[in-house]
Amino acid sequence: MGMAPATGFIRRMTSANLWLLEPLVEGAMRASPAGAAQLHTTIAPTIITGGVKDNVMPPEAKARVNFRIHPRDTVEGVIEKVRRAVADDQVDVAPTHEGRNPSPVSDMNGTQYAHIKRTLEAVRPGVLVVPTLVIAGTDSRYYFKLTKNVFRIIPVELGDGDLQRIHGTNERISIASARQVADYYYTLMSTMDGQQTP
Repeated sequence: MGMAPATGFIRRMTSANLWLLEPLVEGAMRASPAGAAQLHTTIAPTIITGGVKDNVMPPEAKARVNFRIHPRDTVEGVIEKVRRAVADDQVDVAPTHEGRNPSPVSDMNGTQYAHIKRTLEAVRPGVLVVPTLVIAGTDSRYYFKLTKNVFRIIPVELGDGDLQRIHGTNERISIASARQVADYYYTLMSTMDGQQTP
């Protein structure tokens, strides 16, 4: 959706015939880490603790593993998959208090998405606006109490190394990118019509 005008004939034909070519498209996406992360729940061991001395076996080891749950999965389903993969009665598998199911998918045919798209096209003429899956956990989850449509956006151009810097070493954006963010949000807010979001 939205990307077809910028792609060649082969990609347009492939996208229009996913009923037949979906395995080929998925194979191409799996070839890159960013593409693969769009297709399934991601797994990242973030905290691992165990022994305290080189020559003593630890009596206990713990690991905290971060899962970014794909919209087709649930917390319960992921826990069950982990239990089956570990297959060891001596290993306890349990969610932290932070475990939560994926956010609902927002409506890309509504007026809210249309306003975001118009704003991006106004502040960045020629930009191609294409919805995608956000695999990061964001504070946007708190807005679902207010509205059923929550859109996540970083209105900047990301250059070499920028993706790796998000929540990483030397996290930053350029001054030009900060200006892009300010221009986008100023335009977005100054052109809102004041109607309530459903």
